[in-house]
Amino acid sequence: MKTKHKRNIRTVENNTETKVRDNQYPSATMLVEICFQDYQRLQDEYNKIYDKTNIAIAFVSTILTASIGSFDISVLSKITVTKLWRQGLGSFDILCYIAGMVSLIIATVLFLSVLKSNCIPIFDSVDIRNAEIYRKSADYSAMWMIDKFTLVVYEMRPIISKKQRKYDRALSLTIFGLVLCMVSVMFQKIGV
Repeated sequence: MKTKHKRNIRTVENNTETKVRDNQYPSATMLVEICFQDYQRLQDEYNKIYDKTNIAIAFVSTILTASIGSFDISVLSKITVTKLWRQGLGSFDILCYIAGMVSLIIATVLFLSVLKSNCIPIFDSVDIRNAEIYRKSADYSAMWMIDKFTLVVYEMRPIISKKQRKYDRALSLTIFGLVLCMVSVMFQKIGV
């Protein structure tokens, strides 16, 4: 009789201990959703950088092609050092054109470097099976997921930030190059 009673007490103690352990992190199931949304937001941001870069490369390539096709290169062969000093504005036109083209070419290279693939960390759902997380309590599983998502997000942020900075620099160079090309075209149309 005593042994049976002791077994029942142990079973109750184990069940109580499990319940306490299960409810140790009651907000974990809610927080795992927030961590997942943060992970998804970063993945979307990473993908948007690629989409914007592809559009920018197409735009810059079109501008480069049009600018190179519209510039009269024979003007360069007729210019000497003495004529450059005499034709102050004409040389400014050529300098604007060359600086604009160089800026656009550098911007294109930067855009292409943004497209260069980095190994970005991703959440590997196979780990759930390998670690047999499905056998654990909901709170434990949620805490495990929070840990995995936050580790991946922590590694992703600097990669995305670096790509965004490169994209921003390339976009600034594109704008600068476009302005210089427009100035050059204006001088060409004026006939300077």
